[in-house]
Amino acid sequence: MEHTFYVNNMDQQQFINYVNNWFYSNIKVSKLFTSTRTKFGLLTNKSDLSDLTVIYDQGSSYNNLYGLDYNEKFALMKISMASMVENWKQVNPHLQAVTYTYSYHGRGQSGSLWLNGIGARNRSQLWLIYKVPQNIAPSAPAPAAEQTAAPQAPVAPAPTAGPRRCGNCGYTIDDGANFCAACGAKI
Repeated sequence: MEHTFYVNNMDQQQFINYVNNWFYSNIKVSKLFTSTRTKFGLLTNKSDLSDLTVIYDQGSSYNNLYGLDYNEKFALMKISMASMVENWKQVNPHLQAVTYTYSYHGRGQSGSLWLNGIGARNRSQLWLIYKVPQNIAPSAPAPAAEQTAAPQAPVAPAPTAGPRRCGNCGYTIDDGANFCAACGAKI
């Protein structure tokens, strides 16, 4: 099966949130295809998504949780797709990269572009679908047991310093996010 998402008038983060809200647990993602258009960028151009297609299988035997992530690097040397994926894996060791697509733009002297981008201004972009491993994916709620003791009032957790983290999987969350980019839990 396949499902195509169209960007329409959304910015990059809105589009990623839109796609992440679609993912559900009884699928198995196998491929990702993107269509991009070139957009003028500061120092070097960039790719802007126009649509994204996910190829997947559906079945009740699958219990997977997926998400879409985006990574952009600007450097004086071209960064390969393999390097970007490895960097993503190091930053997200609790997630599994499933499939990804890559875009590269460079601007500079033509000779430097022939030498793997050395001395040029290079922008590498990665769109990646990841899977949340079963050991950190949210599980179904346990059946309610009869209570013998009086219920206690819930205690609000004390605020903590540092980055916001998802209460479900521990993924670092952007300040304005309403949903976790890793597991899709509502924040």
